[in-house]
Amino acid sequence: MLHPVAYASYRILSSKGLVLSILVVSVAGGAFARFTKAATAESFHGQNYYSLGLNLKKEAVLAYPSKPTEPTAYRGPLYPVVIAALLPEGENPFPRRVLYAQALLGSLAILAVYALGSGVHGPLTGALAAAWYAADPRQILHAGSLDIEHFYSLLILGVACGLVEWWRKGDRGSSWRLGLLIGFSLLCRSPLVFFPVLACVAVVIRRTASGEALPLRGLPAPGVSGAGVPPPLATGSGLRGTLAPVLLGAALPLLPWAARNAAHFREFIPLERHAGVCNLYTASQGMIETWLPSEAYALLALEDRTVSAMSMEEKNRALREAALARILRDPIGYLWSTMRRLSRYLRFHPNLWAMALAAFCFLGQTPLAAPLLGLAAYLLAIHSCLSVEERYLAPVMPVLFVLASSAAVSCVQALVRLLLPEAGPGHPMSWKARGSVPFPSLPGRDCPARRDALDRAPAANAIPEAPPARSGFALDRAVLASVGVFSAASAVCVFYLASEVHRTGIGGRALGGTNVEVVFPAPIMGPSAAQVAVFHNDRGIQRFLRGDTAGAAADLGTAAVLFPGYAEPRLSLAAILSRQGRHAEALRICEQALRLTEPPSDDDFLDMAGHDYGRNRLALYASAFDCCASELDALGRKKKARAMSMAAVRVRVRVAESLR
Repeated sequence: MLHPVAYASYRILSSKGLVLSILVVSVAGGAFARFTKAATAESFHGQNYYSLGLNLKKEAVLAYPSKPTEPTAYRGPLYPVVIAALLPEGENPFPRRVLYAQALLGSLAILAVYALGSGVHGPLTGALAAAWYAADPRQILHAGSLDIEHFYSLLILGVACGLVEWWRKGDRGSSWRLGLLIGFSLLCRSPLVFFPVLACVAVVIRRTASGEALPLRGLPAPGVSGAGVPPPLATGSGLRGTLAPVLLGAALPLLPWAARNAAHFREFIPLERHAGVCNLYTASQGMIETWLPSEAYALLALEDRTVSAMSMEEKNRALREAALARILRDPIGYLWSTMRRLSRYLRFHPNLWAMALAAFCFLGQTPLAAPLLGLAAYLLAIHSCLSVEERYLAPVMPVLFVLASSAAVSCVQALVRLLLPEAGPGHPMSWKARGSVPFPSLPGRDCPARRDALDRAPAANAIPEAPPARSGFALDRAVLASVGVFSAASAVCVFYLASEVHRTGIGGRALGGTNVEVVFPAPIMGPSAAQVAVFHNDRGIQRFLRGDTAGAAADLGTAAVLFPGYAEPRLSLAAILSRQGRHAEALRICEQALRLTEPPSDDDFLDMAGHDYGRNRLALYASAFDCCASELDALGRKKKARAMSMAAVRVRVRVAESLR
């Protein structure tokens, strides 16, 4: 007789009602949490992309508001275009519509996670992954943020669905869909730029090593009794007909962006220009985490004194050249720092990574987990080459949830198999004994011992075969929905880019743009004094860059009064006074900023260097020294000015050393 607990466990695990209940609760609860976050947001993160979207809405130019008519290629266009298309009319509108749209997409993504999990390892895995994704606090917070990583995670989720469909089918249609989804992600951010080639190489190696009888042939599809999984490239027109669409599809969405950049800059720029060069520079110096771009420029100036006189475009090129030269001089040191960054990433969510990697042990049962493991490993490796920031893991989290859920369900199934040796023929949970170690049986490869055991099993204990699951159906629909949503966004992007070229003319504007993140709307719903102070500070910088000196000084003064411990507006105000020749007043304000940012002790200095907020404050501390040095030099106090300059250098070098 079967163990009653084991039999009950099997019935629960194979229950459609359980899966449906988990999915309904996950979607309802996840949607409620996301829309609540969007509706109650008073302020938001991600002013960089908001600034681009706002300027695109107002000026029809993808540029920062500090230079509203000078197109920039520093950021990819897809997310700013989405923001611009959703922003209401008005001066610096609060992006409530954008937040609601992200909440809606995040709610639909719960269904996509379910489809991905069910396509990899059956409906129960999909339901558990969807519940995990729906309840994860980091995923809920994105509804109140305009950080690019959370929007990008939706693109990566679509790529993951397309990748599994392609791995399962291997036909021309799935190849085109995967390529287009990768191309849409490149239109947003560039981490997947090498992935299409690597994926195609992996499939070629796999086919070369296995011949026509690939490992997937003959294994049961997830949740389908006795059904084989077509191997990649087993259908269609072979390598040329299935691999070429992946590469061409990835390049197709980038063509309008490259044409726009060629019109403006007379250069071939298929991706973001100079994005990540500061990260690459600090990584080449052995730093594990990245400091601010302004501090990367300052460190480069210590190597080359001519950097301070360069334009932003020239500084970025100098950063890239210096980084590549250092990597070529010391490739072993760069590789060692990359491995250290890799280990640091694994420490952020160690339990989740451990469960996700455990899926590797069950590839015999869930072969479709292999491409997801490859995608997660690729994203982890590509970010480890540059910097360590936890937010960079946001795009890969849905994939990790699916892998971890797949491993968990596989473990439970293995335990049930130990107590259910009489599972019916061809059933996904059937097994045959070899010694004392159970392992999954392959359909059509039964042995006499197994047939005898089945014959001896009492009829009351016979487990009926599971009906064919439609997990592949859900995955296919998720892929089509992803292609449809991001194709529509890409079409809007093409319209905006064409309108921009028509408005600015071909080659009629200066190169570049800036990296200044200065524009965002005033906080609403009873903001705190600190939030209002940040708003006035950022608006003051914007006004100053546009030439409104009086308005800038008024805003910066208001920020300093509202938030007395806020050093940044004081430094900006000192810069305005310095340009007006009021060096004594500027020096006094610089000294105030210096006192506000000075660490209380040496231990506090080291503690601040260990996290982003502290490093930003230390950057202001170094800038306060620079400010004092500049004003002292203007007042003729050369010796004191040199001492202040050296103090700024010591702060930056010490922070850099702490990051190595």
